[in-house]
Amino acid sequence: MFKPENRGVFLPDRGKRVGKEHPGHGPGRTFAFPPGLADVPGEKNCPLHDGVHKMLMKSTQMVFQDPVQALNPFLTLGQSLEEPLAARGVRAGQRQALLAPLIRDTGLSADLLERFPAQASGGQNQRVCIARALSTRPELLILDEPLTALDSLVKIRITRLLCQIKEKYPMTCFIITHDMELVRGMATQVGVIYLGQILETASKSSLLSKPCHPYTRALLSASFTPGIWKGKRVVLKGDIPSVQTPPSGCIFHTRCPDSAAVCENQVPLPVRLTVGHTVCCHMYTHRGNP
Repeated sequence: MFKPENRGVFLPDRGKRVGKEHPGHGPGRTFAFPPGLADVPGEKNCPLHDGVHKMLMKSTQMVFQDPVQALNPFLTLGQSLEEPLAARGVRAGQRQALLAPLIRDTGLSADLLERFPAQASGGQNQRVCIARALSTRPELLILDEPLTALDSLVKIRITRLLCQIKEKYPMTCFIITHDMELVRGMATQVGVIYLGQILETASKSSLLSKPCHPYTRALLSASFTPGIWKGKRVVLKGDIPSVQTPPSGCIFHTRCPDSAAVCENQVPLPVRLTVGHTVCCHMYTHRGNP
């Protein structure tokens, strides 16, 4: 959940990878976003039908976490694949020509496209969802937990597919995932969000090699992906606060192992540690770099 003051319209550069990682369904979030991603100047809550939003919606597609729920059960997979192009007025003959390379790149077959979602596996349905999202050649592709509903073997195959796609198609990918392997394989910039507030942003290599915020270290230590965390497990104590009534001061101070008195009353300002690496933590604003 994002607070209104943290919302914005993002205008991404092509070819950049965006990811967002979180453990389970709690309020903690980690996402990666590319250089060039920016709020619309002077706007915090733009009307949904203004020119910027219309441009953004036209150039954006999304892959949802449950492929079965994302597909119409009364349409074949082939019909679902053609839906975005049909909605844009592309004729049937042209649709087939445009979809042919996508069908090949995503490993789909003519026989599979004649089936309904209930007759296909989770991995096959997700491949259709990915191909459908790419059919309009979006500039921004949002992937919301694209691996969650898949088993371990299929996850590996879909991860490999997504990594191949991000190299072949010129677009920005915004990935929402708790799978650090996917973040490590696709993201360029990473950020950490807790209760709707950004706590740390950095390049992927910088954040994985030197996580600074206590919450970032706790997130990485909880990952099962080999090589993500080499230190001792960081276990957070206490309950997750309500998003509706967040704590005063630093939003993380009620669970932070390094919390101090200043954390309870003052909201930490972003501190730039290195180029592209920013953290919101009083350890860096009041005590210097640890």
